[in-house]
Amino acid sequence: YEQTYVFRVDTRPPSLQAWIRGGDVWHQNQADVDFKAEETPDGSGIKNIACYVNGERVKVTEEESGRLTVEEPSRGGQGVPVRIEAWDRAGNTTSWEGEVYVDSAPPSLAVTGVTDYMITSRDVAALFHASDDNLLASCSAQTVWITPEGEETVLEGAKWSREGETWQARQTFDRDGIYRMQVRARDQAGFQTEQSVQVIVDKSNPVISWVDEVDGACMQAFRWEKPVSEIITDFTSYTYTVKLDGFPCLPGFRTER
Repeated sequence: YEQTYVFRVDTRPPSLQAWIRGGDVWHQNQADVDFKAEETPDGSGIKNIACYVNGERVKVTEEESGRLTVEEPSRGGQGVPVRIEAWDRAGNTTSWEGEVYVDSAPPSLAVTGVTDYMITSRDVAALFHASDDNLLASCSAQTVWITPEGEETVLEGAKWSREGETWQARQTFDRDGIYRMQVRARDQAGFQTEQSVQVIVDKSNPVISWVDEVDGACMQAFRWEKPVSEIITDFTSYTYTVKLDGFPCLPGFRTER
């Protein structure tokens, strides 16, 4: 009696290649990792490939190549750990480890010390705050000053400073006019947030004319014919009251007494 046994010995682990699509940079919403495993011609063959994200197995495939999509966002600027393991049929294994950087949210912006479209008779100090759940790439604040005469000037940009994970900048406005602020923050993944704020500073009193012209004058009759816009001049809106002998006087009023 004779019996022949044939068996193969494979002591070499498979080769494994993995690369992050787009490179080792910040990605928006998801990052893709491509992988490919190979065996030598006399090897036992690829059994499966397992993918792990943050230590948790999320994908197993029997194909020799594939793609892993990582949607788990980073926190505090830290990468998300990824491990890929390739097994052959003899039990040999090869692994690849790396980190991907995924950001799924835009930066946060806040402007304090002012409210949009506010009108004030005092100096204004605007404080800009920018933060992100990962890392900020840049911050900017541009202010256009429009004088009461209508001239526009782009003011020098605010200087930003970092306090922990928050970036801050301050600007003070002490001259009459309209201030239009445009604040931007961009993170490492390319997300950008913008916020616009307009503030009006008016520290000058309204100018009243024409009244001096009729003060002490002698006339046969008095009639109010001038429009209010020619009597009262001010940079911002205003309310007014005209009285004659203590009684309200309306446009078009005439008296001979």
